[in-house]
Amino acid sequence: MPPRDINGTTSDHPLSDYVQAYLDRTKLSHRQLARQCRDPETGHGLNHTYIGALAANEVTRVPDMWRLRALAAGMKTESQADVTEEYRRRLEEIKRLAAIQWLDLGDVLKVDAGGGTWITVNVPEGLSERRRQRLIKWAEDMARELDQED
Repeated sequence: MPPRDINGTTSDHPLSDYVQAYLDRTKLSHRQLARQCRDPETGHGLNHTYIGALAANEVTRVPDMWRLRALAAGMKTESQADVTEEYRRRLEEIKRLAAIQWLDLGDVLKVDAGGGTWITVNVPEGLSERRRQRLIKWAEDMARELDQED
């Protein structure tokens, strides 16, 4: 089974789809998005040709971490109550999608473990929907257990 993207549909290139959906939703050009994409750690920025290649699924290798951070910083939402928390969540989602797209992890579940951290679980190929739901419940139970104080 191909991996599921952020909308629950299947895709072999979920990060590319995520970037293209963002561009479509915001009506930004590749150049406009690139101007917003600056890695908060290194200060490096993305150029418009890289954004275009990423959105078109033409990037052939896993992006460097600074590129993922720059992308997360540039993909802002309209209403951000906590900019830092929103950036961290977006970065974790972008890292997960990159892992699926370039590291051939297949379907990867993401479960909120509280405090801006996530548990990711690789879902074995061919798992029935019933067993997939059981795996989701186990991951949620694990996240809840980790969130509890000792």
